[in-house]
Amino acid sequence: MLGAGWTRDTGVETDKEAAVAEVEQSRQLDATAEAVWRLVSDPDRLAEWVPTIVASRPAGQGTVHLQGESHGHDYDISGRLTLDQAARRLSWDSPRNAGYQGELTVTGHDGGSTVTVRVSVPDLPPSVGEELERGAAEALDRIGRLAGT
Repeated sequence: MLGAGWTRDTGVETDKEAAVAEVEQSRQLDATAEAVWRLVSDPDRLAEWVPTIVASRPAGQGTVHLQGESHGHDYDISGRLTLDQAARRLSWDSPRNAGYQGELTVTGHDGGSTVTVRVSVPDLPPSVGEELERGAAEALDRIGRLAGT
């Protein structure tokens, strides 16, 4: 069961020519947009809601240091993390994977908020798109639990 408020805007899309896996998922939460934004915009709390991260910490202006495991490989890297407070938009990329991009937005509405996560990863086999889909769903599940919905 996916739970109340679960929506999938799009599933996995693969561009065969460019071999890009793209995922977009949304979840409606009972928590206010402000409360959800405080959670997701705190670099020290990324490991609480991003399934592949085991530790995170700010590493200078617009950069976060991450440790974790993805696709069977450990990583210990610093990457760009951009916070747009006014738009409640968090975006990131990877220094190791040109073209990898992610974005999370939080929008408010009567009675709660909507969280949307988008991830685009080039040069991956289509099967990895399914893993991205599961990871996005798990991230939204974790945000929902942490936000108390």
